[in-house]
Amino acid sequence: MPTKTSGHRKFARSAVAALAATCLATLSACSGGSQQPAAQSVAPDELSGKLSIVLSSNGPSDKAFEDFTTKFKAKYPKVDAVFTPISNEVYPQTKSAQLTSGEADIVMTDNVMSYPEYAEFAKAIDQQTLEAGGFLDLTDQAFLKNYTSSIVDSMRFDGKVYTLPVAVQYVTGLYYNKQIFEDNKLTAPTTWAELQDTMDKLKKAGIPAFGWGGKDVWPAGLLMNDVVAGVYPTDSDKTALRDGIWDGSVKLDADKPLTVMERVQTCFENSLETSPGLGYDEVPALFAKGKFAMLPDGTWNHTSVLDAVGDKFEVGYIPFPGGDSATDNKSLDYKLDFTLAINAQSKNPQAALAYLEMLSDPENYAAWINTAGSSPSQPNIKTDDFLDSIADVTTDAPLVWEKIWIASPESGEAAQFPFNYPDIKPLGKDSAADAAKAAQEAWHPAS
Repeated sequence: MPTKTSGHRKFARSAVAALAATCLATLSACSGGSQQPAAQSVAPDELSGKLSIVLSSNGPSDKAFEDFTTKFKAKYPKVDAVFTPISNEVYPQTKSAQLTSGEADIVMTDNVMSYPEYAEFAKAIDQQTLEAGGFLDLTDQAFLKNYTSSIVDSMRFDGKVYTLPVAVQYVTGLYYNKQIFEDNKLTAPTTWAELQDTMDKLKKAGIPAFGWGGKDVWPAGLLMNDVVAGVYPTDSDKTALRDGIWDGSVKLDADKPLTVMERVQTCFENSLETSPGLGYDEVPALFAKGKFAMLPDGTWNHTSVLDAVGDKFEVGYIPFPGGDSATDNKSLDYKLDFTLAINAQSKNPQAALAYLEMLSDPENYAAWINTAGSSPSQPNIKTDDFLDSIADVTTDAPLVWEKIWIASPESGEAAQFPFNYPDIKPLGKDSAADAAKAAQEAWHPAS
């Protein structure tokens, strides 16, 4: 998928397939273990025993969990809480084995959701583990109310919640140079028509509207996700689009899907000429030099962008206005960055619940998220000035398209996203219409 994935989110399915099959079989045999303990809040002196938190290693989040685990042990002195970061390369194998043995109490998971019947093949290992009864049901835990409801709801499976979304990243935003906008008497666009007007005025002033790192390909896909977010603004809109593509009622080379491709092409045509050959990490410096006016990028890169700009000019950040109405463009689309689950085979489920409950307390959570460096999945959490400034466009945010879309293994490369942005010139060699036609021809639902 197009967007960059954080290091701790890279899970390799092929490396653990055989082990996972064995673990899933074991979990299926005792799936009743997914029932949650009756008690929710337990007095500190009533909890004891070992608590093992086994997570994929990532520098900032490792420090955040180390600090929080120390705080947890101070409140629950009889609990031997141990945080163990595991290298990304071996984490899937380690997690699978420790879930089955009950050695790990809390683990990190990949995205889970309710899959349509036509996409059974696409279920990741964590999804299979959940469905085999491998994770504790968190649905009735009061601490879930501390998190943004739309984010929690996106993770439900059969109406229940098994994973805790402790961090997110926002994908469909647009950094813009406020000095360039002021000098050219421009205001931040809120609709596609206003963005077209902005692009036209910038072109007359000799200023490219956008810059992006096409050498790595996926950064150009941010523009695709951006436009989809406006044309299909809600989770239900995106889900209906996905289902329509799969059942053949929606064609990739007609109507709204073609509109998506045409708008991506317009953005490409109004970009810094060298964008197709730039590396992702090169772009913030060029933005800081005023080489273009707007940078489509996610919140995970805001520190790099702001550090590059320094005090040269003020930076704004808005939802990409890819839709026709301001209402369609009112929110940033997100992706999950960090999710936790409790092992259904945990030997100390009450302590595990107490750990998640304490982490979810807004004061503790604020300290954790600020150290981890992600965007908060709880509302009204103070982080840095930049993330605080976009709080009003993250309330009830929809899930980004690439996390809803399910690719077919029987389709060709042109239909993998399935919006065929890599073939649109100047990144590729085709017009939007031809690239869309190639995607439709390449699309074949899994049989």
